[in-house]
Amino acid sequence: MDHFDLTQWTDYVRGVTPSVVSREMAEHAGHCSLCSLNLGFLLHVTETATADRAFAPPQHAVESAELIFPSPADVRHNGWAGLRRLAASVIWNSAVDPMPAGVRSMRPDAKHYVYRAGRYSIDLMLDGDAETSLVTMTGQIADESTPGSPLGNTKALLFSGQRIVAATTSNAFGEFLIRYEPSENLNLLLPVEQTGEYLELSLDLPQDARQDVQQVDA
Repeated sequence: MDHFDLTQWTDYVRGVTPSVVSREMAEHAGHCSLCSLNLGFLLHVTETATADRAFAPPQHAVESAELIFPSPADVRHNGWAGLRRLAASVIWNSAVDPMPAGVRSMRPDAKHYVYRAGRYSIDLMLDGDAETSLVTMTGQIADESTPGSPLGNTKALLFSGQRIVAATTSNAFGEFLIRYEPSENLNLLLPVEQTGEYLELSLDLPQDARQDVQQVDA
């Protein structure tokens, strides 16, 4: 028995097959299990693609994606043309883990996080102010491959979506301090221009960690 190939079935599903051939293919698929399987697969692909085109992502997800993958114009505007992005992830969270050896002490009501992005580590402490509702972020960025060379004079930019809500520059020891109003979709960007990279930290923590931060913000 002769079969129709995938190219022919693709044209059939797209509706570009001549009507005479289309009727022949439909009749063939009714008694040929192989062609019926191929036809079913292509119909499923078509349904999935149609649903995908109709999907509208929420605005906060769009803003996060635009921040994570900035357009060339955005990168040039921020003076980061040619810098390579390194996404940071949390490797330690004071809310769920005991304090590891070597981590500096902190206030009992503060929350402490350690991020890593490539060879860089970022130490963040978040301390809420009940009177003003502001959060004080104390941070330090370090290049673990060269511990004797602190990353001083590094910019620290806090974004809410596309909007910069706070900015500062680290001191000679790579330390920085930012005070900000809590909000959704917060990202911290640290351009390390001397190494041609910039680090990005999402402050949208997992649910268990976010609840702890909200207690600090209260």
